[in-house]
Amino acid sequence: ENVYWNICKEGCGCCVSIEENDEFFEKWFPNKVLNDYFMLYLLLLYQSYSLFIYAERIETDFSADSQYYLNSKEYSGIQTFLAEMNTFMLKSTHVSVSHIQHQDDFYNYGMKELRIYEDIKSVLSGAGTLGEMQKLVENHEKEECDSKLNTALALLAIWTLFSAITDGLASVDWIFSDNNSRGNPLYWFFSILIIVSIFTIGAVALSRIITRKNKRRSKKG
Repeated sequence: ENVYWNICKEGCGCCVSIEENDEFFEKWFPNKVLNDYFMLYLLLLYQSYSLFIYAERIETDFSADSQYYLNSKEYSGIQTFLAEMNTFMLKSTHVSVSHIQHQDDFYNYGMKELRIYEDIKSVLSGAGTLGEMQKLVENHEKEECDSKLNTALALLAIWTLFSAITDGLASVDWIFSDNNSRGNPLYWFFSILIIVSIFTIGAVALSRIITRKNKRRSKKG
């Protein structure tokens, strides 16, 4: 009850009130402060100022323009920053620092006074937003890739359609190979049947490609 601690970013102090000579506080306690509590205070400062730097980098290094995050050139920078910050959160933040109760109490008191828990929540919130922006880049690049793929598939389908018609008519010519084949009604029946069938299949394939592309656009909208 006669020991008072105060922790802030400018420093850490301990005040002890004793009425008579106390060997523990006069001889042993100063060494405990230097060897135990001071090191814990340095750990708290390291966490506090590191979080401050990450928060400052989020505010200054990343643009307020949403188009900035759709630029694939910035993708690697965001990814590197998130990896660096997540590594810090993984290796440099602690729930407990000691099996000794009063050292843990001191650490938790410092976490509260330096508002480190609030800083962690704030920085993680900013990191979460950057993660969402990162997904925008991934989705944007995926949509561009899908758009090019759909265009290529449409062109391939058209080319395949005409190729199939040519091959089909060649097959009919081979079946009706006599000189009067064009006067044979079956020749024209099979020719028209092949053309209609191939056009129908091609139309269905193209409609599915267009429908898929429109669904992606509607989801984006």
